[in-house]
Amino acid sequence: MSRLRLGSILLRLGELTARRQPLDEALAQFAEAIRGAPDSPEGWYGLALAKLELHDQRFSSKEGPYQRIGSDYLHGAVDGFMKALEADPAFGAAAARLA
Repeated sequence: MSRLRLGSILLRLGELTARRQPLDEALAQFAEAIRGAPDSPEGWYGLALAKLELHDQRFSSKEGPYQRIGSDYLHGAVDGFMKALEADPAFGAAAARLA
């Protein structure tokens, strides 16, 4: 199973259960996908969605891959959506999240 697919499954599990652990695991899967293909928008988009869900569930941010020290998850999500658009300016899903 690809890291993007596993990350998406874990993200959905975190959304449904309102638990942090699957969301943290989703972040790790998306971060690995980014390491393998940094110019692909899908990894950045998944990472941003996971951070947005962590923010929406009011989990406190912690330092980790692609999370600036002192930055909350909402700002981390915006950074991820921007990176997805840098990788592919036509990636509409990321543009819609920033609108």
